[in-house]
Amino acid sequence: MTAEEFKQETGSCREKLVSIAAGYLKNRDAAQDIVQDALLKLWTMCSELRSPLLPLASVLTRNLSLDRLRRHLPVQSLSAEDAADGGDERTEHERIEHMMHLIESLPARQQVFLRLRHLQGMEYGDIARLAGCTETTARKAVSRARQAVRDQFLKEQRQ
Repeated sequence: MTAEEFKQETGSCREKLVSIAAGYLKNRDAAQDIVQDALLKLWTMCSELRSPLLPLASVLTRNLSLDRLRRHLPVQSLSAEDAADGGDERTEHERIEHMMHLIESLPARQQVFLRLRHLQGMEYGDIARLAGCTETTARKAVSRARQAVRDQFLKEQRQ
């Protein structure tokens, strides 16, 4: 499969793959990260692939989604009211300050991508153009930054 054929095939099946992943993960952002990973793996073997790509991409997306579910324990999110009522006595301002401190502890590149996406509200395509990279790279960088913040937060909670 040529690079152009790969782009056409992935362009036409990306939304279907996101739907598959979202069905497992119940989170569209996480689903897009999974699809990104699946397409990246497929890209590495592009020259060996044949059309149609959707069946193979669907299986890979499903497997990566299941792997993510197995790796991550379910986490129950709390609303601001729930958090204020019990458990953690921090004020919302303190929680925000703590999260910003975690973000500042990231490598500079991850900080920039995370801030552009979540604090500035920029779309991945705009971030990619600004950073001089592909949208895929921008998505992956944001995903890795999120994971790093999550891991650091959970590490602190265990201590």
